[in-house]
Amino acid sequence: MIGRNWDFALALCLSVMVAGVDPNELPEPENLTLSWSPDHFSLTAEWSEPAGLDDCKVNYTLELILEKCPPSSTEPNLNKEIRQTVHLNYTWEVSNEREICIWVRTNPLQCGNRTPSKAVYKGISPPLAFVKNFTCVYYSDMKMNCTWSVISHVPDLQLFYRNEVSDHLKPCSAYFTKEDMKTGCHLDDIIFKSHHTFFNIIGTVKGSIISNTFMRVPRDSVKPEPLELKITRDGDRLYLQSNTPEFAQQCWKYKFRYKICNEESEKEIEAETNPTLVLEYDASCKHRAQVQAIFTHYCGEAAESEMSEPVFYGENTDLNSPFKVAMIVIPLMVSCCLIMALVLFRRYKDIILPTIPEPSLLFKDMLSSNNDGGQSKSLYVPITEVVERDVRLEPKLTSLQHKP
Repeated sequence: MIGRNWDFALALCLSVMVAGVDPNELPEPENLTLSWSPDHFSLTAEWSEPAGLDDCKVNYTLELILEKCPPSSTEPNLNKEIRQTVHLNYTWEVSNEREICIWVRTNPLQCGNRTPSKAVYKGISPPLAFVKNFTCVYYSDMKMNCTWSVISHVPDLQLFYRNEVSDHLKPCSAYFTKEDMKTGCHLDDIIFKSHHTFFNIIGTVKGSIISNTFMRVPRDSVKPEPLELKITRDGDRLYLQSNTPEFAQQCWKYKFRYKICNEESEKEIEAETNPTLVLEYDASCKHRAQVQAIFTHYCGEAAESEMSEPVFYGENTDLNSPFKVAMIVIPLMVSCCLIMALVLFRRYKDIILPTIPEPSLLFKDMLSSNNDGGQSKSLYVPITEVVERDVRLEPKLTSLQHKP
């Protein structure tokens, strides 16, 4: 009785397991393994052909996910870019700075009504990191600066780089240092149009040689230097002229920021490809302007330079100031002249305005017959006429009157 019940339970379990399996589903790839190749900046996935394919022809679909396994979604995202191969291995160009998860599944090519298998996942961790925050800035033609933070001091740290997969590794020749530690490298032969630039930082940590690899896209690492702005005047117009970055001339546009007189807010204007802006000139205003280079997203990851140093033209003045000055200065000058005239008049009034006799006294003296013999109190003294009262006229004797 007990044995019969056990056989029934086993048969029930097997029936449940078989019911959950699609008989048309292809078997999954087997023995999936992952391995780094730092010298080639790559990750290789290898697997074995699944058993039970018989005469079925298949290929394999793969996807690389930059996160730790299992991924956030256990179902492959077919909307992403995936890879397919008929081989039992695949290699990606990828750096070893992050966790990586790979999924592989079997796809039918000539298998009748067979369906794809479930995906098999495998993850790989990065090697021990002795640097972090690895960043690169492409700032001028062929010139790039890369910097990093040191996690642990590695005296023999070295950086090697190359522009393309086919290029050979070259050592850094100009390091940035801080307290005897290498914290960056200046590169002057980076090709802007390269799909990737590969970096390999090698050093000895606890007796083992460690390799930290990085991949950067130059066009996604652009950060131009601040531009230089000049202002010139031609008649009643101001011309704001900026220099341009030394690379990818077709990838830039320019943002001008300016302010006229004492405006509270600045105005901004974007110029497509042409680094020139024309403004109306106001002779009574001080003009302030800056310019910024903008790397457009059509050529890579959008980026902006720092604003240029401000440039000034003209001064804040009042066109009515001469009139206002005249209105102030002229009354002051007139007042000063009046004060000086009054002072001089008081000093020389006897000369300028001599004393004139009173007319009534003058007529009184002229008409009065009385003469007191004294001097008049008036400044005018009439002259006394002298009249001879004993004057006699004698007739002239003729010759007949003298004869006896």
